[in-house]
Amino acid sequence: MMGFEPQAYLLIGKTFFPALDKHLEILDATCKKTTAAHTKAAQAVKERIGTKFTPWKVGAKVWLNFHNLKINFPS
Repeated sequence: MMGFEPQAYLLIGKTFFPALDKHLEILDATCKKTTAAHTKAAQAVKERIGTKFTPWKVGAKVWLNFHNLKINFPS
């Protein structure tokens, strides 16, 4: 939307604070894991798109589930 990909956190080199260095390492590892999980999920969606779904035709009978539909009268 903005024309660039924002960074989640600034890339900082070694600091004088060991606890901060450890926290930054954990953040970096978590970022890599979530990126890998996102890539895997995107690949699964791409594979699922190629399934044998056939669109419905006008006049076809379909089953509608209104379980989560909020209306003002009993159904």
